[in-house]
Amino acid sequence: MVWECSHQVDLTRGRALGEPVDGRRLGPAREEADTTGEGVVDTLVSKHVITPANVAMATGDTAALRALSTPECSCLRLAESIEELYGSGGRAEGARWDLEDLTVVDVTGASASVRVGFLAPGYQEIGRTPKSIPSQRFASLVSLTLDSGWRIADWDKLSEGPA
Repeated sequence: MVWECSHQVDLTRGRALGEPVDGRRLGPAREEADTTGEGVVDTLVSKHVITPANVAMATGDTAALRALSTPECSCLRLAESIEELYGSGGRAEGARWDLEDLTVVDVTGASASVRVGFLAPGYQEIGRTPKSIPSQRFASLVSLTLDSGWRIADWDKLSEGPA
């Protein structure tokens, strides 16, 4: 299950990855829902993006992940990759994302941008050609849009490296 992004974006503006942007940084995922700007974005990404991605990687069921995404979102490549693996009788044992950092970059009207840092622990792809996938750390920029609810408009990988 390989997820390739079409391009990388550098929004660090001279800051190291993981530092707050514009002084706004939200820590680990909140347990309760917040109905104000940044809290909504924090809850959306931590509970309603990372969790459906983890369910899809564990089960092959990408329905919730697809429902959260606009048709143009590059994140649909993840869903397609999962469907291809599970559709061919394979599975991804231990595949998941652990949210490590979430920084709200901007919330303006019906759009938001969030930097997300997460760990993808090593896992095993079981299928025709079994392979071990090493642990990786990723930083991504998630662009959200509000129509009938918040949805993922795009997901750009900022960086990736070994854990």
